[in-house]
Amino acid sequence: MLGAEDDGDADDDRPPPQPSPGGRGGGREEDFLILPENWDSVQVFLALNTSWRIDGFNGIYLGLDRPAIESTLRLMGIAAERHREILEDLRIMESAALGDLNRE
Repeated sequence: MLGAEDDGDADDDRPPPQPSPGGRGGGREEDFLILPENWDSVQVFLALNTSWRIDGFNGIYLGLDRPAIESTLRLMGIAAERHREILEDLRIMESAALGDLNRE
């Protein structure tokens, strides 16, 4: 299990970095560290796991449903001033995931 050193910031209400299962196919799992500054972005990305837009004709994943992103941010209580930052993080994760999702 991966761990992180406590920086002594008792005022930070974010959870400590957590190891998370990685990999999507082939039953392969890897642990990876989620840094505290990325925690909210990863949690929103995971909450959107059923919000992928898929081309009905050929089954290609097109990307995350944009209206679902906004409503998920609001429902998860993410401060509005952080929405743009998290959206940028989501776009990076979405781009990486699309490569795996559309691989044959």
